[in-house]
Amino acid sequence: MVSDKLAEAYEQSGRSGDALEILEAIAQGHPEHVMTHLKLSDYYVAMGRMEQALAQVRTAVNLNPELGTPYRQLGKLLAQDGDYEGAAEALTLAIKNGRTETDIALSLGSIQARLGRWREATKTFDSLTKRSPDSATAFCWLARASAEIGDFQRSGAAIQKAIEFDPQLSMLPQTRARIRFLLEQSADHGPN
Repeated sequence: MVSDKLAEAYEQSGRSGDALEILEAIAQGHPEHVMTHLKLSDYYVAMGRMEQALAQVRTAVNLNPELGTPYRQLGKLLAQDGDYEGAAEALTLAIKNGRTETDIALSLGSIQARLGRWREATKTFDSLTKRSPDSATAFCWLARASAEIGDFQRSGAAIQKAIEFDPQLSMLPQTRARIRFLLEQSADHGPN
């Protein structure tokens, strides 16, 4: 669409206000254009207008519920807004609808962990390590999630992979400390 290109040109030349006006006009004139709603959402986020950003993404979701991209954006916005339940649901739908980027699965798994859904997080990270077998971050998260559910064998193997791939990974020290703590707790409260 020519007007999309014009909005992009305005944005690149530092004329965000003009670009926003064009995108709003496109959304009104062509409300079926999913990507325009997603782009508008980006602008609204940058302007601190979260309600409008979420409304645009929800419009995009409603226009094409089979498309994963709007769910991805919705999940990230909901997480940013503190709605972790909604974010997990949206990111799950993004994956279900074909989005396979590593960052989506990492976001979903970390949100599941934040919600205390360690079994779900373990499945998410396990699946991710199969799709991205050299992701130190995914293996580190898998190690933590596995330890949280008491699967210390899987946790140990995963933490070794994380160290192998990136011994300087910033989350390694905290993850290793948590695994040690959980292992000690398990030993202290062993079989009765």
